[in-house]
Amino acid sequence: MTTDHKAQMPINAFADKTLSWEQIMTPEKLSEDQRAWKTKTARFVEEEVRPVLPQIENQQFDPVYGLMKNLGSMGLLGAFIPAEHGGTAIDKVAYTAVIEEMGGARSFSVSYGAQVGIGSLPIVYYGTEKQKASYLPKIAAGDMIGSYGLTEPGAGTDIAAVQTTAEASEDESVYTISGEKQWITNSSFASYFIIFAKIDGKKPTAFIVDRNTEGFTVGKEEDKMGITGSSTCPLYLDNVKVPKEAIVGEIGKGARIALSILNLGRQKIAASCVGASKRALLLAAEHAQERRQFGHPLSEKKMIQKKLAAMAVWTFASESMVYRTAGVLQAGTEAAEKAGIPFADILKDFAIECSINKIFASEALSDIVDHGVQVHGGQGYMRKNEIETLYRDSRINRIFEGTNEINRVVVASMLFEMAEKLAAEKVTESYEKNGLDKEKSYMEKLRELLAELVQETSGVFETPEEEQELLECVAETAKTVYVMESVWSRVQKDQSPGELMIKMAVVYMNEAVDRILPMLKEAADFLESDSMLQKVKQLAADKAAETDQSIVYRRKIAEAVIEQNGYPLS
Repeated sequence: MTTDHKAQMPINAFADKTLSWEQIMTPEKLSEDQRAWKTKTARFVEEEVRPVLPQIENQQFDPVYGLMKNLGSMGLLGAFIPAEHGGTAIDKVAYTAVIEEMGGARSFSVSYGAQVGIGSLPIVYYGTEKQKASYLPKIAAGDMIGSYGLTEPGAGTDIAAVQTTAEASEDESVYTISGEKQWITNSSFASYFIIFAKIDGKKPTAFIVDRNTEGFTVGKEEDKMGITGSSTCPLYLDNVKVPKEAIVGEIGKGARIALSILNLGRQKIAASCVGASKRALLLAAEHAQERRQFGHPLSEKKMIQKKLAAMAVWTFASESMVYRTAGVLQAGTEAAEKAGIPFADILKDFAIECSINKIFASEALSDIVDHGVQVHGGQGYMRKNEIETLYRDSRINRIFEGTNEINRVVVASMLFEMAEKLAAEKVTESYEKNGLDKEKSYMEKLRELLAELVQETSGVFETPEEEQELLECVAETAKTVYVMESVWSRVQKDQSPGELMIKMAVVYMNEAVDRILPMLKEAADFLESDSMLQKVKQLAADKAAETDQSIVYRRKIAEAVIEQNGYPLS
């Protein structure tokens, strides 16, 4: 019985040959319950968070306690917490919708994300029953706020390089922790901290350290570029003594906890970026219609329309892949439950998708808010305008939860590990034909090129991870393929996608091919691969031979943005 369920798990779904149609989730397919969670969160952000954001972003954090309590009473802090410990345990798709809406709450979304993510998930997935009973009900209710202490001045998020130590007493009943952490989210108002330290200098281990523990000190707030409404401080541990019962998971297994939790954190960041992208597009669309130049609204200017269309298309692509991944995560959750396997044990299997999501959505958001500032002109440079805040806030997403460079290493390294298993073709079980045949052929050829690039790089170099230009190309090609598949399958999954969605998919998929081909040619030249080079040239020739409708399509998309006064598929 267990074996059958294991076989059904979407393990390494990116590399699998079959695109499982049942696992393709799209925003259009949200259930009534999932939409209710999304609506509830949107209302909370608009009515309760937005009015106090000026105060919070001035680092007056008193409102945070009340907001967390209210979130707890609404069930929005217990997404991953089992019902027996006070949680709501909503499904991964509904949780994604919640995080998306919270992404429009600017820097408060960082505090919220840490509470429901890295600040509590180590206890949810790896804590003892006693730890769960002691902490989770209070976390779910908003009575305790959590924080996560991994990053260090000399190590960053590399847990293997962590210098914080934990020395055991002679009878191993007490551990003395000493060290320093930096850039720790929620630190000013957190009740407890998940601290990573090395036992015997070589066994990375996670501990729960309560705020009032002797020898534990929270430093001053950092002076940050953005997300000023989130708390970020250093932590100092000077012979902090905790009982062995404070250990989370197994001794020496801290790396597993850190990496597993980061996977979900990356998906969370991507979902939050979707929400912030929609907010930026709304602000840009409003300003473009209100601002008049030379007697006409900005929204009538074709170059402004081009920017609005680009913002909408990038948001559409981010949204498509984030919800697709949410569907795969939910399928994995259900399969793990049926098989009696802890979900934490299969989190690594989603690392490629989560890292790709984080890379793409964070970089798309950076371009979106940049366009948003440009649409606002001089007004966009003024701190009184929200688009300026979004611009500064967006920058951290390319650094959070492992920099995008580290995430590219994660994607490529995992693909190198499965070089022989990586499918060069992706076969769908079934689909409704809604066009995009030309774009589908581009997508399929890029997947073939990805498989060949991975195999050739692995075959030529003993340590392919050191060939960082090729590694970057592998990660970029994988990202392009995954986002194109997500966009294409969203159109196919929708019984009647409408001309607008099809136009957005066509524009994105064609632009994506144009961006990746030069990088693939560079890699083929470096590898001296005639086979790859011929495929790259053929794909470029095929694309060049087709009529380009991008200008026409972008104008239609921009019209929809202006008419909708924001993201046109909401």
